[in-house]
Amino acid sequence: MTDTPPARERDPSTSLERDRFQSLDSLHPIPLEGEEHSFFKHFPQFFIFPLVLVTIGVLLYVFFIAAAEDRRTVSALLSDIQNSSWPHQSRYRAAYELARQAAELERDGKKLSTEDTGRLLAILDLNRQDETLRKWILFTLGRAGDEALALSELIRTAQSPSSPPEEKVYAIYGLGLSRAPEAAPILLAELEKFTGEGSAEARQITLAALANIGLSPRLDPARQDPILKALEKSLEDPHWSISWNSSIILGTQFKNAAGKGLLLKILDRKFLSEKIARADDQDYWIARAIEALRRMGDQGPETRARIESLSQDPSMKVRNEVFRYRESLKR
Repeated sequence: MTDTPPARERDPSTSLERDRFQSLDSLHPIPLEGEEHSFFKHFPQFFIFPLVLVTIGVLLYVFFIAAAEDRRTVSALLSDIQNSSWPHQSRYRAAYELARQAAELERDGKKLSTEDTGRLLAILDLNRQDETLRKWILFTLGRAGDEALALSELIRTAQSPSSPPEEKVYAIYGLGLSRAPEAAPILLAELEKFTGEGSAEARQITLAALANIGLSPRLDPARQDPILKALEKSLEDPHWSISWNSSIILGTQFKNAAGKGLLLKILDRKFLSEKIARADDQDYWIARAIEALRRMGDQGPETRARIESLSQDPSMKVRNEVFRYRESLKR
């Protein structure tokens, strides 16, 4: 496998609605592949070398800025992806950039044209063994593909027993990005199939996808209840990151207090240390738990006391969330 799948366990509490699929917004472009000297022999370099360093630095800066500001059109990107004579890295860069631009289209309330969506589907069909390329295309289809065409492909991939496990997860990811209400019952059905430790990542991503759809303005409020029940049920998931993540999604996104008891436990570093050794990872979870309790509007005495006890925490991230909680008490 050539790429790390989205929303992996290192950052398991990323919900699709809060971070808009953080992995797409924060992934770096795929990197390009890549003397000692005696003093007197190379003495002139002490005058020339600094200038060379500055020149190289400027060129690298221009290169990376240009890479970061890749503004090829959708049509040009599709042509580059379709060009099978190009090196894989160049095609992956184009696919990544298209997925990034899809996020911009989504923010602007726009979609790819039917023609461009059809081209993406054709690329998928011709690259059945290229997991990296297919991943970015599935994300793009979910976020900005013409729904009449894109959803059927995403649903087919998510439901098909013949889909490779990773690709099934990518399709579920794409369905979450689409926020299409008709995807909810399909994801709920798939969630029931993901049992056991080996399916933990698939459960986690499916729950996050459901949460994103659950907040869609297109979803009939009456159809939100099965999604909330799935999240509440997952509070008892045997995999710690899923149960913790679900408590945070419920509190932060839905103002649902079903996971309050678990959120209070997450505030305790001793509790966290049973699963997480690194202090900065513990900081992440504590800050998210405080945020969830704040968004729930939980101002009960126990919650206030537990959060106030963290006011002198060594982590700036945690102290900032304590400050935000205190400010919420004034409203």
